[in-house]
Amino acid sequence: MRTCNKCGVEKELQEFTKKKGYKEGRIKTCKTCASVRNRQYYNDNKEKAREWHKNYYHRNKDKITQQRKVYLTNEELQQNLKEYRKVYYTENKEEMRKAHSNWMQKNKEKWNEYQKEYAKRRRRKLKEEILKNKNEYEKN
Repeated sequence: MRTCNKCGVEKELQEFTKKKGYKEGRIKTCKTCASVRNRQYYNDNKEKAREWHKNYYHRNKDKITQQRKVYLTNEELQQNLKEYRKVYYTENKEEMRKAHSNWMQKNKEKWNEYQKEYAKRRRRKLKEEILKNKNEYEKN
């Protein structure tokens, strides 16, 4: 047990971020208070934070790309994500529909282009299926 120096509440050791060099290898502020502090800092210094993240990305592009590939190819993670999205959508259907509708209104050109591309892909796929079925029918 350890007491947070910000909120003064005694919490389990897991509630404090690990950091070498500190007593018991943990920082003195609990994760909840640190999260609030970090969010406040970001809101007060948005441009500085964005610039830092942009620079970090450019310095570590290869590392980030590799991590994304590992994440995207992990079947178990993708399955869990798919299940989570399904549950989230069912619980937040109206909000999701409103957000999608707003996006479509703000991005009419992108949406129209997407619709055209989708229609082309769909027609191509249907033609392939018709040809496949026709060939199978002629064989029998």
